[in-house]
Amino acid sequence: MEDMIWAQKIAKSNHSAESMLRRARRVSQDPEMIEGGLSDFMNQMDIGDPDPTRHKNRFDSADEIVEWFRRDKTTDWRQRD
Repeated sequence: MEDMIWAQKIAKSNHSAESMLRRARRVSQDPEMIEGGLSDFMNQMDIGDPDPTRHKNRFDSADEIVEWFRRDKTTDWRQRD
């Protein structure tokens, strides 16, 4: 548990560590990931959320679509992309 807390703290301040953590979570969610398959592609491209409970399957309104594409910027200049 302490290692996961430590890894999460590093991921909050380091984008490379955050990407590695997301990729590791994807592999843990799909341990039988087929090389060259869609899951492998998404993992290598670091696309999408590794937690399937947060996947969006449909939108009920145009406002939900706008909100989904909106990206909140942090006020901390050191963490901006």
